[in-house]
Amino acid sequence: VSVRVLGDLEVTGAYGELDADRVGPVAEALTFVMLHRDGVHPRVLTSALFPRGAANEVAAQVLHRLGTWLGVAPDGSANLVTLPDGRLTVSPAVRSDWEMFQNLRALADQDPRYQDPKNRDQLLGQALGLVRGPLLAHREAGRYGWLAYESVEAEVPALIADTAVELCDLRLSLANPEGAVDAVRSGMRGSPADEELWRAMIRATHATGDQ
Repeated sequence: VSVRVLGDLEVTGAYGELDADRVGPVAEALTFVMLHRDGVHPRVLTSALFPRGAANEVAAQVLHRLGTWLGVAPDGSANLVTLPDGRLTVSPAVRSDWEMFQNLRALADQDPRYQDPKNRDQLLGQALGLVRGPLLAHREAGRYGWLAYESVEAEVPALIADTAVELCDLRLSLANPEGAVDAVRSGMRGSPADEELWRAMIRATHATGDQ
């Protein structure tokens, strides 16, 4: 199952379809669990989804639908996992583009192979290629209020912007100003108001000879 949050929320590979009036809370529950991969207690999840409160059966139905929707992993185990202490998480078969972005970024920083400029260029470009827009762009009105209290709301655009600025400067050093402009544009999809990105755009555009 693929959960894309770098832009509009997209879920592919889930087991079957949900009724239109049930997608909202179930998709929000999945997003919350994906952003708390270490596990989240059902009561915490319910409080996030229904800040004004909800009947126990309503919350139970959302979790049941989420488990049914996610289905099973290739090894036959459930994709929605209940840990021994009661917290909920998802199996490794459920992946998000944000996790992939973080993994590529970590690989670029920790693997000696990617200290080579051309290899690093390719890897950082691959990471930025995952960005379709801001985190959970066009999120449904009245939902995702819990994001205001999550560090990820600031962390995602900051890491995207830092990666784009680095790739811009790298491509400028490789005498590829057009590629540098493309790198900044990729970053702006996920962090459109970042001032460092705008400064990088000016540097990259100037390097192309476009006064």
